[in-house]
Amino acid sequence: MTQTAHAPEGLKKLLKLARGDADVLRIDLVDIERARAAAESSLTGLADAVRREEAAMTEHSGADLTVYLEGVRERRLNLQTTVMTLTEAEESARDRLEAALIEIKKLEHLIDLNGEAAKKAARRDHRRQIDEIAARRQAS
Repeated sequence: MTQTAHAPEGLKKLLKLARGDADVLRIDLVDIERARAAAESSLTGLADAVRREEAAMTEHSGADLTVYLEGVRERRLNLQTTVMTLTEAEESARDRLEAALIEIKKLEHLIDLNGEAAKKAARRDHRRQIDEIAARRQAS
């Protein structure tokens, strides 16, 4: 086989790998989105719990919320840090997925171009064969 015959197969293998990578990136992105949503939900739940505790403590005026609120503050900071980290990871995953999709489009375009080039070469060979047959008929 010639080098041009190997090129389409190599491009098809690269395209298959690129599509696999894109699928993995999609899965990673979904996982990150879910984790971020869960962390944001935990933040909301924490705020609701604090409101409930404060309301309950005002009914029992002798209770001290200082230790509880300190723990809540620490947990809130941890959750906010987690949300920020996951948001950055989500943006990065989106960028990587976008780059992978662009790479897939490039490979698909190259495969299409190679297919068109192969068709043109086949048409040229066919015309050349017809011209050779016609030339032989004229010579005889």
